[in-house]
Amino acid sequence: MKKTVVFLMLIGGAVVSSSAYAASSSVSNYKYCYKNNTNISMAYSDAKAIASNSGCTQMGTLLAKHWCNEESGTWWIAMRLFKNNPMCHPACVVDVVKGTASINWMCTGLINPNKVTTKHGVQTENVEMPVAQ
Repeated sequence: MKKTVVFLMLIGGAVVSSSAYAASSSVSNYKYCYKNNTNISMAYSDAKAIASNSGCTQMGTLLAKHWCNEESGTWWIAMRLFKNNPMCHPACVVDVVKGTASINWMCTGLINPNKVTTKHGVQTENVEMPVAQ
């Protein structure tokens, strides 16, 4: 019996199957990205300029792959990290309304529940904290 496994990811507020993500992650033909139910849009050239002058480029380089999420009103520009992490496939996300950019790390993989890795790469034991009542 042949089994098929389908992976789902949450990208920009929308659940997307892995095959749909692969198809949508190619260079889009969109010149403008619109936010649904508004008259607000941004040209890809403007989004790329914002991304190029943001903190995104301190963590990696922008790639040619880009796509628009009209639900969130964001341009997504794929990135290659300076420090490779095979579990993450980041994108620089540019908000067409605010004109700001931030990184969405899009990391996958299992996390050892007994170990916590800090942003500096230090592993510590996972300690349960009491909940205030």
